[in-house]
Amino acid sequence: MISSLSGTLRSRLFIACLLALLMACTRGHHVSFLAHLPSASTAVFFLGGVLLGQVRYFIAFFFFALSLDVGHFLYSGSGAECLTPSYVSMIPAYGALWWGGHLWTRYLANGIAPAVTLVIMAVLAAIPSTLLSGGGYYWFSGYFDAPTLSVFAERWQRSYQRALSSMLSWVVPAALVYFLAEKLAEVAAPRLLRR
Repeated sequence: MISSLSGTLRSRLFIACLLALLMACTRGHHVSFLAHLPSASTAVFFLGGVLLGQVRYFIAFFFFALSLDVGHFLYSGSGAECLTPSYVSMIPAYGALWWGGHLWTRYLANGIAPAVTLVIMAVLAAIPSTLLSGGGYYWFSGYFDAPTLSVFAERWQRSYQRALSSMLSWVVPAALVYFLAEKLAEVAAPRLLRR
């Protein structure tokens, strides 16, 4: 099912555009009428790994996220606290999400309960992602005097819960859509073959 969703270049570009639009509309609440939606950035990187897979798309999405952050800073003057040397830690953090999505597609998409394993893989991929992004910011942003491992562990626990909640608010509906599309394809396939 996943390969049929993202098999052609045209469908991949369409999926990439949808994911980019979702990121642009929810990242940092830059769009005022969407201010109450959770950020979809982490979900976009995970779902990008699921649906697009290729490294070139990952690179494009990373630079798109960076351009949104820089653009927001240049336009509003806020958000500079995120644009520190620690921003480079977002490459492996987003990479962990992308890789988790890609692993799911490669090994679990055609297995038992794919919608459930999709959510489980998202939860697992969020662990290294939040460790890398939060750790990079805590240790290398320059905003924390004398950082300690115990304080980082407390900060990480809170940030993991927030990040996971935000990501799952997008991944769970995506898993449900996937499940429904899979079931519709199962029902429609025999009818199409009879024609």
